[in-house]
Amino acid sequence: MVGRGLAQQVIDDPDQHTRPVLLYSTDDLQLDQADATGIELMIEGQDGYRHRYEGLRLAFVDGGSYFLIPRTWQSPQGKMIVLSQDGLRIEFTR
Repeated sequence: MVGRGLAQQVIDDPDQHTRPVLLYSTDDLQLDQADATGIELMIEGQDGYRHRYEGLRLAFVDGGSYFLIPRTWQSPQGKMIVLSQDGLRIEFTR
């Protein structure tokens, strides 16, 4: 019941109930450009988090996964992107 209530809050007002994030990944996630803007970071001598994505909002974290919505999310057709936390780093933005 609590989960459904939280989900309804995200549906009703996603800007209020989600947080904008920068997402860094060790692998290319091949996200749709309409959902997030991705760039490959070319840092000499570093093989870590080479891919950065912006335009995503973190809805919640559960069971080792991030649940994100794209910047263009709209109810009721909006999609949710679910990614395992492995190989990912999130930075919270304002």
